[in-house]
Amino acid sequence: MAIQLLIFAAALLSIFVSFYIKKSFPKLASAFNKEIPADYFHSFSRLFLIIGLIGIPVAVFNHFYFSLLYIMILMILSTIFGLSFAKKI
Repeated sequence: MAIQLLIFAAALLSIFVSFYIKKSFPKLASAFNKEIPADYFHSFSRLFLIIGLIGIPVAVFNHFYFSLLYIMILMILSTIFGLSFAKKI
């Protein structure tokens, strides 16, 4: 039960991050005086939204391996975004 709630919270957080990236990060990139293409943010925003929407059924069905795979994919996506954004700044 607790795992379901945590995965559901991670899915909601991923959806929130998706909307936050789409709205705020281009302004942040311009604050660093770097030219970062808008499709960079759009693609990561879309990926976080897809992962967030996939997380809701994963939380409902509560299969151990699907949950573990979902957490791994979410962590890998977050790492790739963080490292690539750090390189661009």
